[in-house]
Amino acid sequence: MKTVVVAIPSYHREKVLMAKTIPLLLKRGFNPLQITIFVADEAQGTAYRSQLPEDVTCVVAAPGICAVRNFIHRHYPPGTWVLSVDDDVADILEKVDAKRTQTILSLHAFVEIAFQIAEKENCKIWILRGHGCCHC
Repeated sequence: MKTVVVAIPSYHREKVLMAKTIPLLLKRGFNPLQITIFVADEAQGTAYRSQLPEDVTCVVAAPGICAVRNFIHRHYPPGTWVLSVDDDVADILEKVDAKRTQTILSLHAFVEIAFQIAEKENCKIWILRGHGCCHC
């Protein structure tokens, strides 16, 4: 399996990031060296770096979510498996049936399958994002 890198765009939400997405990724076995936070400017970079775990990288990208996502796409070498995750993801669920969801415990297996599908479809990037509704 290729190495997966995790890209997280964030803006003025370091507390949310540290309460949700970072603990989730670390708990599910991602190495902090695989995780990069992308922020709008150097002031944000300073604020985030003061709260991030030691080996999580923080990169100053550009203001605006579209600009940041474009920056992320250009930041990594071609062929890199980039898992882009929002900064407010507390869990990753899968639909079991019309009424139930369950936590995806094997996040690495999920990611591997998703990237294999993406490569087959010639997709270069995909995203996990927070969603308030579990019945979608």
